[in-house]
Formats: sequence, structure tokens, C-alpha cells
Amino acid sequence: MSIDLLEKIIVILINLTGFWMAYWVWSDNKKEKLNQWFALMTFFVILWVDFALLANKTENGSLSTLFYRLNDGCVNLFLISAFYFYVIYFLKKEYPILRKIVFVFGISLFSLSLFTGFTTKGTTLKSWGWEAILGPGNILFYSYSMIVALIVVGLLIREFFRFEKERKLKILYFLIGTFLFVSFNAVFNIVVPMVSNSIKYQYLGDYSAVFLLGFTAYAVVKRQLFGVKIILTKILIGAITILLLFNVADSSTLFEYIWRSALFMAFLFFGYLLVRSINRDLVKQKQLEKLTGKLARANRKLEMLDKAKSEFISIASHQLRTPLGAVKGFSSMLIEGSYGEISGEVKEVLKKISISNQRLITLVNDLLNLSRIESGKMQYDFKYWQIEDIVKEMADMLLLKVKEKGLYLKVNVPSRLLPKIKIDNEKIKEVISNLIENAIKYTAKGGINIDFEQSGNSVRIIISDTGVGISQSEMFIIFSKFSRGKNMNRLDANGAGLGLFVAKKITKDHGGKIWAESKGKDKGSKFFLELPIDIGRIREEEERQKMQKEEVEKFVREI
Repeated sequence: MSIDLLEKIIVILINLTGFWMAYWVWSDNKKEKLNQWFALMTFFVILWVDFALLANKTENGSLSTLFYRLNDGCVNLFLISAFYFYVIYFLKKEYPILRKIVFVFGISLFSLSLFTGFTTKGTTLKSWGWEAILGPGNILFYSYSMIVALIVVGLLIREFFRFEKERKLKILYFLIGTFLFVSFNAVFNIVVPMVSNSIKYQYLGDYSAVFLLGFTAYAVVKRQLFGVKIILTKILIGAITILLLFNVADSSTLFEYIWRSALFMAFLFFGYLLVRSINRDLVKQKQLEKLTGKLARANRKLEMLDKAKSEFISIASHQLRTPLGAVKGFSSMLIEGSYGEISGEVKEVLKKISISNQRLITLVNDLLNLSRIESGKMQYDFKYWQIEDIVKEMADMLLLKVKEKGLYLKVNVPSRLLPKIKIDNEKIKEVISNLIENAIKYTAKGGINIDFEQSGNSVRIIISDTGVGISQSEMFIIFSKFSRGKNMNRLDANGAGLGLFVAKKITKDHGGKIWAESKGKDKGSKFFLELPIDIGRIREEEERQKMQKEEVEKFVREI
């Protein structure tokens, strides 16, 4: 196969590829200026390549000069369209003065190149074809081309570091196409002519425009971009396939034809398998990204609903506290006879009202705490307290309930006082009260023991009961929101399953731990509440670890 024929085939392929890409991008969004300017830029590139071939291979010197001048003119029109495409419509930069300078200067050079000998004075016949005789304005022509190219590439690189991920990936595609295009042109249109004093291989630089168009078209049309390596792999496979096909056509003997054909068929087969595998991966990635997008949207909706729910709970709970407090106060006064003597029957009814009202108050308080936890608005007032005094106070408050059920409640205060610990008194009272109340609720006979330990830099409160116990399967859920064990429901159906969840959160915010142990059903339970002696030191350590983690993450990102 002759070089001339090979050149013609390459130009035909560039024409077909160029027109296909122009239509592909334009039809994707016909009203979008970005797509319109890409189609126009592609049209000028095709003319540029065609006129370069015609100028080189025509049989008439005058026609060769005309084609070289048309080639120079199309380069100027390409530079104008490239500036408008990349800078004005992709990067969305106005630059009113600069755009006018680029346009007017480019049109002026186009006119001078086409109608005068400003860039091409004439042509001279060489063994390989017609070579252009450069005109006096050629330096200005190259300078204009270089300046416009530097402006476009410079702005793309600058904006690359400012854009979000997808836009940044598009710029990366533009830059790769531009790099290949500029590299080929620098070698074959500048370096080689300077070394050999001939523009024999200039057409190779012109043909490299297909890289610029290919990467740019893909970046414009594709909403989801799938990585440069995949696209480069496909381009490489296609290029090798074309070269191997030309290699088969250029065979001079039957043996060459057979082994080159075998090589071509083998590469075609394995290349097909590779491309098919890549396409499958792309389809899976698209499906995964769609599912991820749906999941993200659903998650945002859930977050909004959860926020609305928390706000509703907070408002409703606040509104309920006042009337519930009033009911509690007045029912207590009625029972005590503050408004006169009442019959025993009425007193029993009032006691039931008071008990139910207290349950509702507990529920409202739990819901308020839940709302504060979820919104991150739980506030603490840390001071030093004697934990034994707090536990005894809570036990005394609940002693009446213990006696009503015929149970015992022993607070085994150590002979030697434990160190004072820095806690929020009211919040820890809620935790201890909840643990003792649960022990009372779920113990039918026997009683509750409360013990104290000092373990290193922590104080531990152990609340043991002889109640229904906890199965191993339920051990993992009792501290979850709205969770209650089956045995617990059997003895006491009341409660929302929030107490232990709130207790765990409060304990965690104190730098402590809370957990339960049980040997199984009807074998009792032990609840452990462990609190640090100095929460300040714990917080400092947590802050130090947080800072170390942030420094490591920053270091990894920089790498």
C-alpha cells in the first residue's frame, strides 16, 4: 500500500469521525451554545485537514497555493471557535475586550491569509509534493496561534483546581486532548521543519486534531465520565487494529499475507473481548451510580423527615410538660386532702391518675432527651459530686415502689468513700433512676443490690436484680432506640423503650460506659455504669486523638 493511499484513507477516516462527533454533540442539545460552537470548531478542523492534504497532493501549483492559504485561514477560524467554545461557553468567562480582540484579530488574519501572500507567498514542488513558501506574516500567524492556545490551556488549568469533581474531570479530558494535539503540532509543525528545513511532515500535526475533538466531544456529551484510562484503552485498541489492517493490505507475499492476517484476527478477537469487558464494567458502573444517586436522594428525604419528626417531638413535648405538671400537682394535693376529705374509692382513682400521669411525664422527658440528642443540643453542667450520695438519693426516692412490690433494695456504700467525680448531677440522676426503676419493674420477687467499685481512673456502679433476666439475643438491642425485651413486656407493658438509649448517650457524653450482663431468662441481671473520675482529662485525650486523626487524613489527602 502506498503512502499516498494511506494518507487519503486517514483523512477520510478523520472526516467521517469528525462529522460524526460534530453531529453527536450537536444533536445531544441543539439549542446549547456550547454544543453549537463545538460543531463549528469541528467543521473548521475538518477543512483544515482537508486543505492540508489537497495543498500537498494537488497537481497544480496555483491550486496548491490557494489550498495552503485556505488551510491557514481555517486555522484562524478554528482558533476563534476554540476560544469561544472553551473560554466563553464552557468556563463561562465573559472577557468582553479579550473576546473582541481574539475575534477581530483572527478574522483579520483569516482575510490576509486567504486573499494575500501574508502567510503563504506561493509553493514549490518537492519530491514528496508541494511545499509552501512562507510569507512575511507567518511569525505573526504563529504568535497569534500560540497566544490563543496559551490563554485557553492556562484558563483550563486554573479552573481545574476550582471546579467540583465532574467539571474537573471534563477539564481533564479537554487537557489530555489538547496536550496530544499541541504535542504533535509542536513536533511536526515546528521542530521537524526547523531541523529539516522542510514542512514535509506537517500533515501529521494536522491529523492529530482528531485527539482534541475526540476527548472534547466525549467530555461535552457524557453526563457521567468513566475515567481516562478506559477511553485511552479503547483508542489504543482502535489505533492498533487500523495499523494491523494496513499491515495486512501491504503484504507482498502469500506467507506475509497469511501470518499478518492471523495476527490481525487474533488481535481483533482479544481486542473485542477486552472492549466487551470494559463496556460491561461501564454499564455496571452506570447502574451503580444511578442506584447511588437514588439512595442519596432517599437518604436526604429521610434526613428531612427525621428532622421534622425531631422538631415535632420537641415542640409537642414542651407543650405537654406544663399541663402534665399541673395534673401531677393538683392530683397530689387532692390525695393529701388539701381541698378537703375524699372517700377511699376516689383516693384510689386519683392514685391511678397520678401513676399514669407520672408515666406520661417520664415518656415526655425521654422524648425531649431524644430530641436533644438527635439535634445535638444536649447540654451539660459538669461539677464534682459524690456518686454514693446521688445513688442513695435516687434509691430513697424509689423505696416506696420497692416496698409496694414486697422487694428489698440494698445500697452497699463502701466503707471508704470513692473519689468525687466530675459529672452533670441531674443527667446522671436520670441514668441511675432509670436503671433502678427498670430493676424494680422487672423483678417479681427478691430484690436489688447496688454496689460500688473503683477501677483504675473510673468509678463503677453495679445494679444487680433477681428479676426476669435478659437473653443473649436481646442483650444487643436493649440499648437501642424504642427496643424492649420480650420478658420485659411480659411483666410491664408500659414504656417506650427510650430509657436505656438515653442513658447510654448521657453516659457516653460523660466519657463513660454502660452495659448489662445476665445468665439468661429468670436468672437476674446486672447493669454496670462506669464513669471517669476526671471527664476533663478524658475530653482532652479525645480532642488530642481527634486532632491526630485529622492530621493523618490531611496527610493522606495531600499524598
